[in-house]
Amino acid sequence: MGTWRIIAICLLIVAASVLCFASSITNVKMVNAVNSKLPPSAQFAMFGWWAGKAFRLRDEYKRLYPTGALLRQSDTLAAVAFSCLGAAAALLFRWV
Repeated sequence: MGTWRIIAICLLIVAASVLCFASSITNVKMVNAVNSKLPPSAQFAMFGWWAGKAFRLRDEYKRLYPTGALLRQSDTLAAVAFSCLGAAAALLFRWV
């Protein structure tokens, strides 16, 4: 394995990590935006996430902010992060 390949793999993994962190920050902004419009009994807690809670947050955000950009931004960041991981795997396992 060449040095350029190892450097590219490391850079792609770092880029994916940064993009996942940015997506997480966007999700926190989404929780804060939704919580500001919900009554205290229906607000989302910051901890204890599972698939059902995440889908409910997405539905509430779409309902409260039909033209909101945070959901699209979060999805885009996550998609690019997974693309970086896929490219790193392709380089690592010599699919390219």
